Amino acid sequence: MSLPPPLERIPPQVASLADYEPLARERMSEPAWAYLNGGSGDEWTLRENVAAFSRIPLRSRVLRDMADASTKISLLDAELAAPILLAPIAFQKLAHPDGELASVIAAGALDTAMVVSTQASISLEEIAAHARSLLGFSSISRPTATSRRH
Repeated sequence: MSLPPPLERIPPQVASLADYEPLARERMSEPAWAYLNGGSGDEWTLRENVAAFSRIPLRSRVLRDMADASTKISLLDAELAAPILLAPIAFQKLAHPDGELASVIAAGALDTAMVVSTQASISLEEIAAHARSLLGFSSISRPTATSRRH
């Protein structure tokens, strides 16, 4: 089965993040889609995260003076264009041939941060060589006696 070509521009029917889902699904193999769209175990955390995000209202601020408005934030002594970070997602080459390199280049272009997964499909050193903004690394570790919650 042949997959449709990558998008060259945002289609006019895309108005929100959810509108990308069917476009992504038709451009990925079934195993890649199942991995990237799924959650672990019984997917309880995935469902809870989606539900929690849907409860956050966006409050319209029409007819407000926005002359001095900014989305910039300071994080770890770095100034970012917006309070948005690319989360650690493993095996990004399943979604794009450039994998994490495409993501780190996008983060730099948008002047925001990226957190790299321990299961990246590209070495951390290669990703860091392309970074133009704040870059973090997500590692999995066992809790120690001093870090356990009581």
